[in-house]
Amino acid sequence: LRTAAKAAASAAVPLLVHCELMTTAEMEALQPDITADPNASRRFATFLATRPPLFERRAIEALVGLVEEIPSLRAHVVHLSDAGSLQLLRQAKRASGGRLSVETCPHYLVFSAEEVPDGETRLKCLPPIRGAANREGLWEGLSDGTVDLIASDHSPCAPELR
Repeated sequence: LRTAAKAAASAAVPLLVHCELMTTAEMEALQPDITADPNASRRFATFLATRPPLFERRAIEALVGLVEEIPSLRAHVVHLSDAGSLQLLRQAKRASGGRLSVETCPHYLVFSAEEVPDGETRLKCLPPIRGAANREGLWEGLSDGTVDLIASDHSPCAPELR
C-alpha cells in the first residue's frame, strides 16, 4: 500500500482503498468448520464472523498513517461499512486538510445483518453488511460530514457464484 500511495502522490492522483487488512492466518482461523456443521456456510452470521470490523479498522489506520506520512497524498476510503471507524476518520479528515475522503454504499445504509436471511447471497459483499446499530452510526457519519458520499459498489453476479 505504501508503494501505491507514494506513486499516487507522485502522480498527483487520489488513492482509493478498499479497507480490509488481515493476515492469511487470521483468515484461516475464522473459516467455519463445515464438517462439524454442514449448514454453517449458509448462515449470514457465519459469513459476518469471517470479516470482523477489526480488519476494516486496521486498514483504515494504515491508510490514515500514510496520509500523515506523505504530505501530498490524497486518499479515499471506498465502501466504509464499520461505523466504529468513524471517530478515527473524523479526526484524520480534520488533520489532513481535505486530503482524505470517505464513502459508504446504499446497502450499508439500508440493510442490517439481523435482516439478512441465511442463504441470501445477493446481500453478500465485502466488507459485509453489519448490524442495525452500525447502520445507524453510518447515517450519523453521513449527517455530520465524516462520510462524504454514497456510491454504488455494484458487482453483478449470479447468486450461485457468491
